[in-house]
Amino acid sequence: MVVPEGAQGDNATDPNSDGDGKSMDAPVTTSTSKLWDEIGFHRPIGGFWYKLILEIGILLIPILFVSVMLKYLYPYPTSQGYNKTFTAIFVLVFRLFDIGTSNTISRFIADENIKNPKKMVQYIQYFIWYQMITGLVQITGISAWAIWVVPNTAMAYGTWIILTVVTKQWPGFPGVFKGTLNALQQFNKKATIDFIQGEAFQRITEIAFVLLGRYLGALNPRIGELMGIAIGAVFGLYLDDIIASFLSAYYLSKSLKPYGITFKELFRPDFDLELVKQCTFFGLKTGLPSLLSGTTEFVMLMLALEFIPQYTTFIVLKDMAVQLVALTQRLTDQDFTPIFTEAYQNGKEKLCQYYNAHALRFFAINSGFAIAIMLTVISIFEDLFLGLGLDRYLLTVPFLIPALLYRASRSYNQYPDKILIATGKANQVLALKIFEEVARMSVFTLTIAVFQVQEYGIYGVVYVLTLGDYPAILAKTIIAFIYINRRVFKLKIMPWQTLAVPIMSTAILFSIFWVFKALFLDFLLDFNFYMAIAIGLIFLIVLVLLVYFPITVLLGGWDDNSIRDFKKAIKMAGPSRGIARIIGVGVFNAVKISKLHNRFKYDDTGAVKELKELVETRDQNRLMAGIVTSQE
Repeated sequence: MVVPEGAQGDNATDPNSDGDGKSMDAPVTTSTSKLWDEIGFHRPIGGFWYKLILEIGILLIPILFVSVMLKYLYPYPTSQGYNKTFTAIFVLVFRLFDIGTSNTISRFIADENIKNPKKMVQYIQYFIWYQMITGLVQITGISAWAIWVVPNTAMAYGTWIILTVVTKQWPGFPGVFKGTLNALQQFNKKATIDFIQGEAFQRITEIAFVLLGRYLGALNPRIGELMGIAIGAVFGLYLDDIIASFLSAYYLSKSLKPYGITFKELFRPDFDLELVKQCTFFGLKTGLPSLLSGTTEFVMLMLALEFIPQYTTFIVLKDMAVQLVALTQRLTDQDFTPIFTEAYQNGKEKLCQYYNAHALRFFAINSGFAIAIMLTVISIFEDLFLGLGLDRYLLTVPFLIPALLYRASRSYNQYPDKILIATGKANQVLALKIFEEVARMSVFTLTIAVFQVQEYGIYGVVYVLTLGDYPAILAKTIIAFIYINRRVFKLKIMPWQTLAVPIMSTAILFSIFWVFKALFLDFLLDFNFYMAIAIGLIFLIVLVLLVYFPITVLLGGWDDNSIRDFKKAIKMAGPSRGIARIIGVGVFNAVKISKLHNRFKYDDTGAVKELKELVETRDQNRLMAGIVTSQE
C-alpha cells in the first residue's frame, strides 16, 4: 500500500523486499522521519494508523462524558442550547469568509512541495494573511453588532456569548497550520492536533470552565447559574483552539526546518497579486458549495418541522443513532488529496491509477471490519438499552441500520470530490455540488411533501430523516466517478481485493459473533447483564484484532506491496503502534500460509517508473532551493 514495488531504491524490485533490500520478514529499518518524507502511499496509511488510538478516544470519551458527567455539568439543557444557537447564527458568515482558502491549501501547497518549495512558502504566507485580515473583519463587524444592536433585542442575554464565539475567527492560525501539515502529508502531527481540537481533549477545558462558570454565576445573581454555565462552556471550547494554535505552530516549524525555512518567514507578505487571484478564484469555485449546502440544510429543516409530528423527539433519536455508528466512518476516513495532487500535477497518471486502486482497497478493507463491529453491536443494542434502563430510547434501534449505511458510505461519497480538487477541476467541483444540492432539496421535498413517506409509520420517519436525500448524494457520487474515469484518468481497481474479500470477511466475522451470541451470550444476558456485556466486548475485540485481518490475508486481500506498506505504517503508527503490532502478528503469519497471496496483485510497472521520476524531480528542486532531502 505504501510505494509501488521498486519505487524506493534498486532492491525494492524484489517481491520479497520491504524497500530496503531486506525480506518481508525483516523489520523496516528506515527511520520514522524519513518514512514521513518518503513519497508514496504509505504516508496516508501511516497517518491513519497513527490517529487510530486518538479516533477511538474521540469515540469513547464523549460517550463517557454524556453518560456520567452531563447531569453535573449541564443540569439545565438551555445552557447547552445557548452555545449551539449563537454559534449556528454565524455559520454561513464563517463559511463565506473561509471561501478564500477553501480547498486551496491541499491543492497548491502539495503541488509546490514537489515543484518549488520557495513558492510553497508564498502560498502559506497568503493563507496566514488572508485568515488574519478576514478574521479581523469578522470580529469587528460582529462585535459592533453585538455591542450596539443586540442589547436592544430579545437576544441581549447572549451578548458575551456572541463576543466569545466570534473571537475564534482571529487569527485563525490552527486551520492554516493544520492544513499545511496535511498538504505536506505530515498526518501524524495533524492527527495530534485533531485530537486536541476534537471531542476528546476538548472536554477537559470544557469541564473546567463550565464548573467555574457555574460557580461564579451562582455567586452573581445578575448572571445566574444557567448563564454562567453557558458562558463557561464557550470559553472552555475556545481555549482548546488556543492550545491547538501553539501546538500546530510548533509542528509546522519543525516540519519546515529541513527546507531551511524559518517560522518567521511564513508571516512575510512576499506573495504577489497573481497568487492572490489564483487562490481566490479557486477558493470561490470550490468553496461556494458549502454555502449551498447550508441553504439546503435550512430548507430541509423547515420541511421536516412542517411535515413530521414530534420532529424534535425523532431528530434526537436519529442523531443518537448516527453517533452510535460513527466508528464506521471514523475507522475508514483518510485524506488522500495530497498524494493525488503531487502525482497528477506532475503528469504521473499511472501513479494516480495505482493510488486510486489502493485507496479504494483501503476504504473497503477498513469498512469491512468497521461494519462487522457495528452489525454485531447493533444485534445486542435492544438488550443493552433495556439492561441500562433506557426504555425511552428504544426507538433509536430502527434508526441504526440506515444510519450505518449513511455513515459507512460517506468516505466513498467524499472521495471523488477530493480527487477533483487535487487535479485542479474547480469548475467541475462547483457544478457537481450545485447539482447535488438542487437534487437533495428536490428529492427530499418529493419524499416528504409529495409522497409523504413519513406517513408509513416509524420506518417511514426513519427513512425520511436518515436517507431522505441519499438518492441525490448517491447519484452525484456516481456521476463524479464517471467524469473522473472519462476526463481525468482511468480508474483502475482491484476487484477481488476491493470487493470480494471485504464482503466475505465481514460476513465471516459477523457469523462467528452471531453463533457466539446465540449459543452463549443470550443465555448470559439473562443470567448477568454486565458480565455478558463485558465478555461480549472482549470477544469482539479479539475478533477484530486477531481474526478479521488474517481472514482478509487468507482470502487474497493483500499482496507484497500492501504488506510492505503495513510494515512501514506500523513503524509510523506512533501512539497506535501497539494495536498495529497486534494486528500485524496475525497478518504476517497468515501471509506465510495463504495460497492466494499475490494472486490478485495490481500491475504497478508504470507506476513504479513514474514514482521514481517524481522522487527525482522533488529532490532536484529541493537541491536547487538549497534543501537536503531527508531521504538522502
